[in-house]
Formats: sequence, C-alpha cells, structure tokens
Amino acid sequence: MLDGNVEGDLEARADRLREIVQRMVEKLGLPTIERPLYTATLAHVRKAIVTNPDELPADYIRTAPDMTHIRRDLVLGKEVPGATLSNPAPALVIRTR
Repeated sequence: MLDGNVEGDLEARADRLREIVQRMVEKLGLPTIERPLYTATLAHVRKAIVTNPDELPADYIRTAPDMTHIRRDLVLGKEVPGATLSNPAPALVIRTR
C-alpha cells in the first residue's frame, strides 16, 4: 500500500523483488539466468567493514568513512587500520539489454 512516498515505496518493492530473484537463483544453483530483456548473475562481492572507526586514518574520513576508498585499498592488499574485508556475500547483478 502506498503511504504517500511513491519513490520510497517503489524502491522498497524493487528491493523485495531483487531479494526474491536472488534467493531463486541461489536455490536453483544457476550461475546466470538469461532472458530477452535482461541477464541476472549471482556475484560474490566482498564489502569493506569498519571494525573500529577511531583507528581509521584521516584519508579515509569525510563526514563519514569513505567506504569506496577503504574497499578499493583493501582489495589492492593495502592495510587500513580499523577496517577489513567481509567474506564474499551473494549479490544479484542484473544487466538490461
């Protein structure tokens, strides 16, 4: 049901549908689903996790930790005090044609 925030409602619906498709792909054990309008692939992505924000060097802080910068350096093998990479988690990737 719409609560007046149409954009938020549409985003929530899209998130739910994406989660359903991701679970289906995982359960079916398929690496890729190809359809006429899109291709869905299950990728395993490692995210940066800030374990101790107080230890992060100033280069990694704006108004909040710069997660993109932290993740990039961690993936390159650099040590970032106060942060680490997560275990790979499944993430649904959909490419439209």
